[in-house]
Amino acid sequence: MTFSTPQPPGFSGGFLTPFRAVVFIARHPSLWPFCVAPFLINAAVIFLVWRWTGTVAAHWLAGHEPGTQWWWVAWLWVLKAGALLLRLIITLLSFVTVGNLAAIPFNDLLSERTDRLATGWRDTVAMTWGQWGRRQGLAALQELKRLAIYVPTMVLLLVAAFIPLLAPLAFPAQIAASAVFFALDNFTYPLERRGTILLGRKMDFVRDNLPASLGFGVTMAFIGLVPLVNFVFLPLGVVGGTLLHGRLSPPAGPRAA
Repeated sequence: MTFSTPQPPGFSGGFLTPFRAVVFIARHPSLWPFCVAPFLINAAVIFLVWRWTGTVAAHWLAGHEPGTQWWWVAWLWVLKAGALLLRLIITLLSFVTVGNLAAIPFNDLLSERTDRLATGWRDTVAMTWGQWGRRQGLAALQELKRLAIYVPTMVLLLVAAFIPLLAPLAFPAQIAASAVFFALDNFTYPLERRGTILLGRKMDFVRDNLPASLGFGVTMAFIGLVPLVNFVFLPLGVVGGTLLHGRLSPPAGPRAA
């Protein structure tokens, strides 16, 4: 009797992975603290920065007492709108930098725990603090390279959206670029644990599994666009990326006890 080798997931398998992540998280309460902690950190960052910028804006606007002329009242409304926009920008930047950086250790632990539960994989290679530090420095450099590629690409596609001939292709291209970025971002955790640090090697993995990667990334891109729902974006991406990696590249090493 012969047994067929399971086919790796394609686009639909990748597309459904975030929903599998929801079920997986619900069935494993040990993951919940790692999912909640980044949410609490980001919520605290948003609350504190928004409150602080509100206090600063109120003091600043208090020094601009409106006159009786209509144009002065209109100018005060312009200042209020500008202050509100500036508060939103500062809060968003704080969320992206401080909140996400603070969540990285929890995301790494969440991915590692998911890896153990889903595939039984564990790291058996001993590493000194010096080796660990060099590895983290190299990983940070690769992350900067990834952002240096993604950000200009999205800016160019945003510009293309205002060019009549290119506008119909701009949005699909933005979704595709975001899908690759999100897939690459969430594959990073299991790949780096297995020694794949260089950006080129990570891109090779995405390219070799492009249908599943695009499916997974497209779902994550749309989740990120939904208000309130996007607060669960990080844990779903981390768990989903780890689960999908386990299906695309089953572990060959020893299983965890």
